[in-house]
Amino acid sequence: MNAILCSSDSVLLVVQPRTLSLKTLPDFLRLVSWIKKNDHPALTLEGVVLTMMMPNNEMDVKIKEEMKAFIPEDLFFNTIIPFNKLFEHASIRAVPIAMLRSKTKAYRPYIDLAMELRDKEYEKEGASNECTTGLF
Repeated sequence: MNAILCSSDSVLLVVQPRTLSLKTLPDFLRLVSWIKKNDHPALTLEGVVLTMMMPNNEMDVKIKEEMKAFIPEDLFFNTIIPFNKLFEHASIRAVPIAMLRSKTKAYRPYIDLAMELRDKEYEKEGASNECTTGLF
């Protein structure tokens, strides 16, 4: 893990709102901080993305709130990837969710996340998000 983080410019932490994630998240954040301080000062934490979230599940909501209690609000992405059983079908077929015939709008949160990440990058660079490069 250390070698991966030391060779990266940044890290996007993707977590499920589960008890195990809640228990291990502080350790991972300490690891990122330690690597930044001791080995790779340029490493940045882009933020935290919640995935496989069931917004109607009381436990998911509770764990999300507990995570937000010890992680600064500005580190959380507004985009949340909801749970969708189509992800299992895509995974079994080893294809992106957007390639499934019955995809509905399951891929939309990923597009939203990409756009939000792009906007954060523009803010960091102090650039206008009107100019586009690459995918955007």
